Amino acid sequence: MNAHSQKLLIVKPRYNFFPVGLAHVITSLISHGMDYEFVDLLRDNSDWEQKLADGSYYAVATGGLTGDMPDLTHVCRRVNEIKPGTPFILGGKIVSDMPLDILLERVPFDFGIRGEGESTLPFLLEALLENAPEKAESIDGLVFPGNGTNRLVVNPLPKPINLSEHDLYPTWKDIDVVHYLNAGVGGFPGFKAFPVLTGRGCTGKCTFCSPTNGSFRMRQIGDVIRELHDLNDRYDFEGFAFVNEILYPTSERIREFLKAYRDSGIGKPWVCLLRVDIDESVLRDMKESGCIGISYGVESGSDTVLKTLRKRTHVSQIRQFARFVKKVGIPAFGSFMMGSDGEDEADLAKTMDLLIEEDIVGPGALLIAYPGTAIYDNALKTGKIKDERTYIDRLDFSNILGSGQFRNVDYVNVSRIPDSRLFPAVMNAFRRYATHLYHKNQAEDICLDTLNAACPRCKTRVTIPFRVNTILGMEQFCPRCFHQIFYNMYLNERFRNHYDGLIRAVKNASSIVVYGTGINGCLMNFYDIFGLDYSKITSFIDEDEGSTNRYFFNYDRETVDTFQNNGADLVLLADTFGRQNALEFLMSRGISRERVVSLVPETWLLFVKEICELSGSEKIHSLFEHGLNQCIPDPGSPHFSRLVADLASYLRQRMNNGGRNGITVMPAGQFGVAMAKQMTEQGMDVSGLLDNYKSGKTIEGYPVYHPEKDGAKVDGCVLIATPSYGVQKSLKNQLITQAGIPENRIFLFGDMVLKRETGELCLQD
Repeated sequence: MNAHSQKLLIVKPRYNFFPVGLAHVITSLISHGMDYEFVDLLRDNSDWEQKLADGSYYAVATGGLTGDMPDLTHVCRRVNEIKPGTPFILGGKIVSDMPLDILLERVPFDFGIRGEGESTLPFLLEALLENAPEKAESIDGLVFPGNGTNRLVVNPLPKPINLSEHDLYPTWKDIDVVHYLNAGVGGFPGFKAFPVLTGRGCTGKCTFCSPTNGSFRMRQIGDVIRELHDLNDRYDFEGFAFVNEILYPTSERIREFLKAYRDSGIGKPWVCLLRVDIDESVLRDMKESGCIGISYGVESGSDTVLKTLRKRTHVSQIRQFARFVKKVGIPAFGSFMMGSDGEDEADLAKTMDLLIEEDIVGPGALLIAYPGTAIYDNALKTGKIKDERTYIDRLDFSNILGSGQFRNVDYVNVSRIPDSRLFPAVMNAFRRYATHLYHKNQAEDICLDTLNAACPRCKTRVTIPFRVNTILGMEQFCPRCFHQIFYNMYLNERFRNHYDGLIRAVKNASSIVVYGTGINGCLMNFYDIFGLDYSKITSFIDEDEGSTNRYFFNYDRETVDTFQNNGADLVLLADTFGRQNALEFLMSRGISRERVVSLVPETWLLFVKEICELSGSEKIHSLFEHGLNQCIPDPGSPHFSRLVADLASYLRQRMNNGGRNGITVMPAGQFGVAMAKQMTEQGMDVSGLLDNYKSGKTIEGYPVYHPEKDGAKVDGCVLIATPSYGVQKSLKNQLITQAGIPENRIFLFGDMVLKRETGELCLQD
């Protein structure tokens, strides 16, 4: 196939935000008259691999950040497997930040692009279309393996694009705009905003960062306004997010932009990133011009650490800025780091003091030495990174703090806190801050009838975020002021005794094992709402037997296979797919029920069911169904047999009291048949099955009756056994209204499981 009849394939990795860089590159291709096809690995299920095999593409281009390495490696491998010899082009910050020899080993590109892709990619493609790849030697910004040698050819960087003379405009026609608008903007959840650049680069020289494209270069403000007008005319969205590292570097330029925006008449709200060296009058001007949110960098509450990080700010400025934004009334979020270069425990404490005293809300993270940063280079130089290739291969780009996996990765400690103390010190400090937020930002005026409450900051009414598997994790962000809202439902009068009992139990225990590593296991590490002495915890039990992790947060991780009862006098039941199943397991290890206390109240699921019936909310109904299903073991498993044994005992007692013998199971699906067989094994007299569609048959030896035609034949009780509680209720109504079976002879499987989970239907010894 002739190259001129083929296209360039552009592949976006799976990151879940607008591909701003690729959208600008696409504009440059269009301006050069170059045909392309765009594939988004996150959104597309296209047949790009088949088209590649068919020869539809003369080259494949992709790129991203260092954290996109898995996707970039995958695409490169598939290209080489499907169509060997197809030029593979790699761009983005990963090419500028990663050691090129190591990058080439992991992602064996044919051409790498350093710097701005618009300056290099069109000229490379022209060379490929002319079948003259040797021209690459004269194209600035290119990196490529030398012919017949092991050396890399690294061409000079191209000159930075003069944004005052050339307006660079993104093209969004190939992007799933609706999806990325709904995905939101980091720090401003729920705000459907279009990303816009007011310039490129940053004035900062922070040691932990690798800013895009060097120092700040400003777009003409008129060009920015034209882009805003165009977006406003083309798309339906709420506002704008100015996503470059700083809105503008000076107060003068910010004011110039604000006037232009007000004069434009667009009027949409907007958010931005900002440094803290901005005065109150500018912030007031920003609010009057539509700014509804600011993200800024705190990083540390220690001037010593800020200096080491080359942040060029002082704690006094951060305090002043935090007070300014509150006074002006703009929601603001201050991000911070722990384990920073040169930080000791006193510095770490100063950071938490600053955040708490100034009531700063923002995301916190462990400092990671990423390639391309001064901290990374220094860690190499000082030997903290002992093997660069191994370090890069094992670098974890997930939230290792939030998931509790920090002890399971090869973390490089650049702080002055000893390795043995680092993670306990970080967790103790962060927990102090998170617990402060939890107590300070409790929802107000909770109304269960209407399922809403008031934001404690701006008083906006919000929908209560009920969850069935956690009472700790009921939290959300206010759609108006973006602040986090917490719900301590333990304070509800229904659960207050349970809460008080939890506090007494952890206080009186000398050693504690926690069962579960899900959401409750995570959150109890962040929010200390029980007055827990965390040094009492000896280990966490994980139901996920497939995991190979040795630790969960700062504690040993055990599985149901490896756990040995070493005399812990309290087990906190945090997360499980069935409370009674977990109790059975713990009892089999010699732990009495009295030594097990559940973080989630036993009646929580029943409470959610009652809220569902009270409100009629479909969402709450779905949550209840999901929670109930988590309590139902797979038919055929030992846990299912034990469940049926408990239900049979309960039914036998109820039937004897009512003078009835025998039971009919409905419907005759796989689940119902399994229930009938298990009930028979438990000595129950199962007379048959009821089903709307299978009557007249015999299944596994059980005759199948029709509910309406054969209802009179049902002499005993009916057990409606199907996983869906909604279906159970519907079938019950049918039996009452159409088959004439009295309500007191009908038992719902879901109701009995619920009684079992709440302890109302006791486990059999």
